[in-house]
Amino acid sequence: LYLKGRHFWHKFTDDAFRKAIQSFNQAVEIEPLYALAYVGLAECYGALGFYGYLAPAEAWPKAKAAATKALQIDESLAEAHATLAVANLFYDWDWNSAQRESRRAIELNPSYPPGYQYYSFFLLAMGRPEEAVAELQRTREFDPLSPVADYFTGVALYFSRRYDEATEQFRRILEFEPHFAEARRLLGVVYVQAGMPDKAIPELEEAAAALGSTPAGLGSLGRAYARAGQRAQAEEVLRRLERLAKEKCAGFVYVAHVYIGLGENDRAFQWAEKAFEERAYLRDSHTRFTEAAARQLRC
Repeated sequence: LYLKGRHFWHKFTDDAFRKAIQSFNQAVEIEPLYALAYVGLAECYGALGFYGYLAPAEAWPKAKAAATKALQIDESLAEAHATLAVANLFYDWDWNSAQRESRRAIELNPSYPPGYQYYSFFLLAMGRPEEAVAELQRTREFDPLSPVADYFTGVALYFSRRYDEATEQFRRILEFEPHFAEARRLLGVVYVQAGMPDKAIPELEEAAAALGSTPAGLGSLGRAYARAGQRAQAEEVLRRLERLAKEKCAGFVYVAHVYIGLGENDRAFQWAEKAFEERAYLRDSHTRFTEAAARQLRC
Protein backbone atom coordinates (compact mmCIF):
# COMPACT_ATOMS: atom_id res chain seq x y z
CA LEU A 1 0.00 0.00 0.00
CA TYR A 2 2.85 2.36 0.78
CA LEU A 3 4.55 1.64 -2.56
CA LYS A 4 1.22 2.07 -4.33
CA GLY A 5 0.86 5.47 -2.70
CA ARG A 6 4.36 6.44 -3.84
CA HIS A 7 3.50 5.35 -7.37
CA PHE A 8 0.55 7.75 -7.45
CA TRP A 9 2.52 10.53 -5.71
CA HIS A 10 5.03 10.69 -8.54
CA LYS A 11 2.31 11.45 -11.11
CA PHE A 12 1.84 14.99 -9.70
CA THR A 13 -1.89 15.36 -10.48
CA ASP A 14 -4.88 16.16 -8.26
CA ASP A 15 -6.47 12.76 -8.78
CA ALA A 16 -3.19 10.91 -8.25
CA PHE A 17 -2.44 12.74 -4.99
CA ARG A 18 -5.87 11.78 -3.66
CA LYS A 19 -5.38 8.14 -4.67
CA ALA A 20 -2.04 8.21 -2.89
CA ILE A 21 -3.73 9.52 0.24
CA GLN A 22 -6.16 6.59 0.15
CA SER A 23 -3.28 4.12 -0.07
CA PHE A 24 -1.30 5.77 2.73
CA ASN A 25 -4.39 5.86 4.96
CA GLN A 26 -4.97 2.16 4.33
CA ALA A 27 -1.35 1.51 5.27
CA VAL A 28 -1.66 3.24 8.66
CA GLU A 29 -4.95 1.47 9.34
CA ILE A 30 -3.05 -1.81 9.08
CA GLU A 31 0.03 -0.51 10.92
CA PRO A 32 -0.69 2.64 12.98
CA LEU A 33 3.02 3.10 13.77
CA TYR A 34 4.16 3.07 10.15
CA ALA A 35 5.96 6.43 10.13
CA LEU A 36 6.77 6.52 6.40
CA ALA A 37 3.09 6.29 5.52
CA TYR A 38 2.45 9.44 7.58
CA VAL A 39 5.26 11.14 5.64
CA GLY A 40 3.46 10.15 2.43
CA LEU A 41 0.25 11.71 3.74
CA ALA A 42 2.11 14.88 4.67
CA GLU A 43 3.66 15.21 1.22
CA CYS A 44 0.35 14.62 -0.54
CA TYR A 45 -1.56 17.18 1.50
CA GLY A 46 1.28 19.66 1.05
CA ALA A 47 1.20 19.14 -2.72
CA LEU A 48 -2.57 19.63 -2.81
CA GLY A 49 -2.13 22.97 -1.06
CA PHE A 50 0.92 23.97 -3.08
CA TYR A 51 -0.71 23.49 -6.49
CA GLY A 52 -4.06 24.99 -5.52
CA TYR A 53 -5.99 21.72 -5.57
CA LEU A 54 -7.07 22.24 -1.97
CA ALA A 55 -7.39 25.37 0.16
CA PRO A 56 -4.07 25.99 1.94
CA ALA A 57 -5.87 26.45 5.26
CA GLU A 58 -7.18 22.90 4.90
CA ALA A 59 -4.20 21.23 3.23
CA TRP A 60 -1.17 22.48 5.14
CA PRO A 61 -2.35 21.84 8.72
CA LYS A 62 -3.06 18.24 7.68
CA ALA A 63 0.40 18.01 6.14
CA LYS A 64 2.02 19.36 9.29
CA ALA A 65 0.01 17.07 11.56
CA ALA A 66 1.01 13.99 9.55
CA ALA A 67 4.69 14.96 9.53
CA THR A 68 4.56 15.61 13.29
CA LYS A 69 2.94 12.21 13.84
CA ALA A 70 5.76 10.56 11.87
CA LEU A 71 8.34 12.28 14.09
CA GLN A 72 6.51 11.20 17.24
CA ILE A 73 6.91 7.63 16.02
CA ASP A 74 10.52 8.02 14.88
CA GLU A 75 12.37 11.28 15.60
CA SER A 76 15.36 10.09 13.58
CA LEU A 77 13.38 9.80 10.33
CA ALA A 78 14.94 12.17 7.79
CA GLU A 79 11.86 12.00 5.55
CA ALA A 80 9.65 13.40 8.30
CA HIS A 81 12.01 16.29 9.10
CA ALA A 82 12.21 17.21 5.41
CA THR A 83 8.43 17.20 5.01
CA LEU A 84 7.90 19.23 8.18
CA ALA A 85 10.38 21.77 6.81
CA VAL A 86 8.15 22.27 3.76
CA ALA A 87 5.09 22.95 5.94
CA ASN A 88 7.09 25.38 8.08
CA LEU A 89 8.19 27.17 4.95
CA PHE A 90 5.07 27.33 2.80
CA TYR A 91 2.37 27.75 5.41
CA ASP A 92 3.89 28.91 8.68
CA TRP A 93 6.39 31.22 6.93
CA ASP A 94 8.79 30.19 9.68
CA TRP A 95 12.15 30.49 7.94
CA ASN A 96 14.26 29.44 10.91
CA SER A 97 12.30 26.24 11.53
CA ALA A 98 12.26 25.42 7.83
CA GLN A 99 16.04 25.76 7.59
CA ARG A 100 16.61 23.80 10.80
CA GLU A 101 14.38 20.90 9.77
CA SER A 102 15.86 20.77 6.26
CA ARG A 103 19.40 20.63 7.57
CA ARG A 104 18.42 18.02 10.13
CA ALA A 105 16.98 15.84 7.37
CA ILE A 106 20.22 16.03 5.35
CA GLU A 107 22.28 15.36 8.47
CA LEU A 108 20.25 12.25 9.29
CA ASN A 109 20.31 10.86 5.75
CA PRO A 110 22.77 12.51 3.33
CA SER A 111 21.60 10.10 0.60
CA TYR A 112 17.93 11.17 0.72
CA PRO A 113 17.28 13.27 -2.44
CA PRO A 114 14.08 15.05 -1.26
CA GLY A 115 16.07 16.45 1.66
CA TYR A 116 18.08 18.52 -0.81
CA GLN A 117 15.02 19.23 -2.95
CA TYR A 118 13.06 20.63 -0.02
CA TYR A 119 16.06 22.60 1.21
CA SER A 120 16.23 24.15 -2.25
CA PHE A 121 12.72 25.54 -1.65
CA PHE A 122 14.07 27.41 1.36
CA LEU A 123 16.98 28.78 -0.68
CA LEU A 124 14.61 29.95 -3.43
CA ALA A 125 12.45 31.69 -0.83
CA MET A 126 15.52 33.46 0.52
CA GLY A 127 16.41 34.72 -2.97
CA ARG A 128 19.36 32.34 -3.41
CA PRO A 129 18.43 30.46 -6.60
CA GLU A 130 21.98 29.61 -7.65
CA GLU A 131 22.53 27.80 -4.35
CA ALA A 132 19.21 26.03 -4.85
CA VAL A 133 20.36 24.76 -8.25
CA ALA A 134 23.60 23.49 -6.70
CA GLU A 135 21.69 21.59 -3.98
CA LEU A 136 19.41 20.01 -6.55
CA GLN A 137 22.26 18.91 -8.74
CA ARG A 138 23.58 16.91 -5.78
CA THR A 139 20.45 14.76 -5.89
CA ARG A 140 21.47 13.42 -9.30
CA GLU A 141 24.34 11.63 -7.57
CA PHE A 142 21.81 9.45 -5.75
CA ASP A 143 19.11 9.07 -8.41
CA PRO A 144 20.34 10.25 -11.84
CA LEU A 145 17.14 9.20 -13.66
CA SER A 146 14.60 10.69 -11.25
CA PRO A 147 12.08 12.86 -13.16
CA VAL A 148 11.02 14.49 -9.89
CA ALA A 149 14.60 15.58 -9.11
CA ASP A 150 14.95 16.90 -12.65
CA TYR A 151 11.63 18.71 -12.30
CA PHE A 152 12.70 20.58 -9.18
CA THR A 153 16.02 21.43 -10.83
CA GLY A 154 14.09 22.93 -13.72
CA VAL A 155 12.03 25.01 -11.30
CA ALA A 156 15.19 26.36 -9.67
CA LEU A 157 16.71 27.17 -13.06
CA TYR A 158 13.51 29.02 -13.97
CA PHE A 159 13.67 31.15 -10.84
CA SER A 160 17.34 31.77 -11.59
CA ARG A 161 16.18 33.20 -14.96
CA ARG A 162 18.30 30.60 -16.73
CA TYR A 163 15.51 30.02 -19.21
CA ASP A 164 17.48 28.15 -21.87
CA GLU A 165 18.75 25.66 -19.31
CA ALA A 166 15.29 25.31 -17.74
CA THR A 167 13.82 24.63 -21.18
CA GLU A 168 16.33 21.87 -21.84
CA GLN A 169 15.70 20.42 -18.40
CA PHE A 170 11.95 20.10 -18.93
CA ARG A 171 12.38 18.80 -22.47
CA ARG A 172 14.71 16.12 -21.17
CA ILE A 173 12.14 15.06 -18.57
CA LEU A 174 9.43 14.80 -21.23
CA GLU A 175 11.63 12.60 -23.41
CA PHE A 176 11.58 10.00 -20.64
CA GLU A 177 8.16 10.82 -19.15
CA PRO A 178 5.94 12.30 -21.91
CA HIS A 179 2.89 12.10 -19.64
CA PHE A 180 4.45 14.17 -16.85
CA ALA A 181 1.89 16.97 -17.20
CA GLU A 182 3.36 19.22 -14.52
CA ALA A 183 6.74 19.22 -16.29
CA ARG A 184 4.98 20.13 -19.54
CA ARG A 185 3.17 22.97 -17.78
CA LEU A 186 6.44 24.35 -16.46
CA LEU A 187 7.97 24.13 -19.93
CA GLY A 188 5.13 26.34 -21.16
CA VAL A 189 5.60 28.73 -18.24
CA VAL A 190 9.29 29.10 -19.14
CA TYR A 191 8.39 29.85 -22.75
CA VAL A 192 5.98 32.59 -21.62
CA GLN A 193 8.54 34.15 -19.31
CA ALA A 194 11.14 34.02 -22.08
CA GLY A 195 8.81 36.01 -24.36
CA MET A 196 7.56 33.10 -26.51
CA PRO A 197 3.85 32.76 -25.62
CA ASP A 198 2.93 31.34 -29.04
CA LYS A 199 5.36 28.50 -28.47
CA ALA A 200 4.02 28.02 -24.95
CA ILE A 201 0.33 27.65 -25.85
CA PRO A 202 0.46 24.12 -27.40
CA GLU A 203 2.42 22.84 -24.40
CA LEU A 204 0.07 24.47 -21.92
CA GLU A 205 -3.06 23.31 -23.73
CA GLU A 206 -1.80 19.74 -23.56
CA ALA A 207 -0.83 20.14 -19.90
CA ALA A 208 -4.19 21.70 -18.98
CA ALA A 209 -6.03 18.83 -20.70
CA ALA A 210 -4.01 16.29 -18.71
CA LEU A 211 -4.27 18.14 -15.40
CA GLY A 212 -8.00 18.81 -15.75
CA SER A 213 -9.76 21.80 -14.24
CA THR A 214 -6.98 22.79 -11.89
CA PRO A 215 -5.81 26.29 -10.96
CA ALA A 216 -2.21 25.72 -12.04
CA GLY A 217 -3.08 24.33 -15.46
CA LEU A 218 -5.77 26.89 -16.25
CA GLY A 219 -3.84 29.85 -14.85
CA SER A 220 -0.71 29.13 -16.82
CA LEU A 221 -2.70 28.66 -20.03
CA GLY A 222 -4.75 31.81 -19.48
CA ARG A 223 -1.64 33.90 -18.95
CA ALA A 224 -0.11 32.52 -22.16
CA TYR A 225 -3.26 33.38 -24.12
CA ALA A 226 -3.17 36.90 -22.69
CA ARG A 227 0.52 37.40 -23.49
CA ALA A 228 -0.09 36.13 -27.04
CA GLY A 229 -2.86 38.70 -27.58
CA GLN A 230 -5.63 36.08 -27.59
CA ARG A 231 -7.85 38.05 -25.23
CA ALA A 232 -11.10 36.15 -25.83
CA GLN A 233 -9.47 32.82 -25.00
CA ALA A 234 -7.77 34.32 -21.95
CA GLU A 235 -11.04 35.75 -20.64
CA GLU A 236 -12.81 32.42 -21.12
CA VAL A 237 -10.12 30.65 -19.11
CA LEU A 238 -10.28 33.43 -16.52
CA ARG A 239 -14.02 32.90 -15.98
CA ARG A 240 -13.45 29.18 -15.39
CA LEU A 241 -10.51 29.92 -13.12
CA GLU A 242 -12.42 32.44 -10.99
CA ARG A 243 -15.29 29.99 -10.49
CA LEU A 244 -12.83 27.27 -9.53
CA ALA A 245 -10.93 29.55 -7.14
CA LYS A 246 -14.12 30.54 -5.35
CA GLU A 247 -15.34 26.95 -5.12
CA LYS A 248 -12.06 25.62 -3.71
CA CYS A 249 -11.00 28.79 -1.85
CA ALA A 250 -7.64 28.18 -3.51
CA GLY A 251 -5.60 29.10 -6.57
CA PHE A 252 -6.07 32.87 -6.24
CA VAL A 253 -2.51 33.57 -7.34
CA TYR A 254 -3.19 32.00 -10.75
CA VAL A 255 -6.12 34.35 -11.30
CA ALA A 256 -3.76 37.25 -10.59
CA HIS A 257 -1.34 35.92 -13.20
CA VAL A 258 -3.98 36.01 -15.92
CA TYR A 259 -5.02 39.54 -15.00
CA ILE A 260 -1.37 40.59 -15.21
CA GLY A 261 -1.18 39.09 -18.67
CA LEU A 262 -4.29 41.05 -19.65
CA GLY A 263 -2.85 44.29 -18.24
CA GLU A 264 -5.72 44.66 -15.72
CA ASN A 265 -3.49 45.57 -12.84
CA ASP A 266 -6.05 46.68 -10.26
CA ARG A 267 -7.75 43.29 -10.53
CA ALA A 268 -4.35 41.61 -10.34
CA PHE A 269 -3.66 43.43 -7.08
CA GLN A 270 -7.00 42.31 -5.64
CA TRP A 271 -6.34 38.66 -6.38
CA ALA A 272 -2.71 38.90 -5.28
CA GLU A 273 -3.98 40.14 -1.93
CA LYS A 274 -6.34 37.17 -1.74
CA ALA A 275 -3.36 34.91 -2.48
CA PHE A 276 -1.43 36.54 0.34
CA GLU A 277 -4.32 36.03 2.74
CA GLU A 278 -4.68 32.35 1.81
CA ARG A 279 -0.91 31.87 2.26
CA ALA A 280 -0.45 30.78 -1.31
CA TYR A 281 3.13 29.74 -2.02
CA LEU A 282 5.60 31.92 -0.17
CA ARG A 283 5.02 35.31 1.35
CA ASP A 284 8.38 36.68 0.23
CA SER A 285 8.67 35.10 -3.22
CA HIS A 286 5.72 34.06 -5.36
CA THR A 287 3.06 36.49 -4.11
CA ARG A 288 5.49 39.42 -4.06
CA PHE A 289 6.63 38.40 -7.54
CA THR A 290 3.00 38.68 -8.67
CA GLU A 291 2.58 42.08 -7.06
CA ALA A 292 5.89 43.31 -8.48
CA ALA A 293 4.84 42.27 -11.97
CA ALA A 294 1.60 44.22 -11.59
CA ARG A 295 3.49 47.30 -10.42
CA GLN A 296 5.89 47.03 -13.36
CA LEU A 297 2.99 46.94 -15.84
CA ARG A 298 1.26 49.81 -14.07
CA CYS A 299 4.42 51.95 -14.37
